[in-house]
Amino acid sequence: MSYNTDKLRYKDLKTLEASLKQVKIMIIDDDKDFCELLSKSLQKKGAQTYCQFDSLSLTKNANDFDPNVVLLDVMLPDKSGIELLSDIRR
Repeated sequence: MSYNTDKLRYKDLKTLEASLKQVKIMIIDDDKDFCELLSKSLQKKGAQTYCQFDSLSLTKNANDFDPNVVLLDVMLPDKSGIELLSDIRR
């Protein structure tokens, strides 16, 4: 599916930004600089974010933060991101 960005209207962008204010996003990535940059960008749009840099205590932190969205690096040094996804879903 492709999108024609010429048809994206200002109203649509405002709707997107308004909906981000209700979203809690957990970012799991071992690259701290990338994680923090992405987190700050999303926070500027109003999202609540939480960065996790490893799999240690991930399940507890995911339960405490209760994210709507998880952005997950699949190649983490201590555990596969796919395995972590299974852990988070439980």
